[in-house]
Amino acid sequence: MPRQANRKKRPDGLYRRELVIGRKPDGKPIRKSFYAHTLRELDEKVSEYERQLKHGTLSSDEKMTFGELAGVWIRDCNPTVGITTRKGYNALVNNHLLPELSAYKLKELKPLHL
Repeated sequence: MPRQANRKKRPDGLYRRELVIGRKPDGKPIRKSFYAHTLRELDEKVSEYERQLKHGTLSSDEKMTFGELAGVWIRDCNPTVGITTRKGYNALVNNHLLPELSAYKLKELKPLHL
């Protein structure tokens, strides 16, 4: 679980809170910063991030689109499936999902879109 760092009020009036979410290979901490106008809003953002991290629904690349993820999934996941099954997955993704959803960032995608 990420270690909580201090909450600070910035000169522009925003509150900032940092979490240490890991370590780089050289041992330096990887930090994630959150900003909000109120402490309550800040705590909600941090708790939502921690909830997503705990449940595994957090994207490691916040700028990744659904189209990019679909390409990675077809290429890398289920390496034991046969050629016909892989072609079926490809057709399903390319014909039904990508035309409408490929431009959405993963963090913006909701169940309603699917």
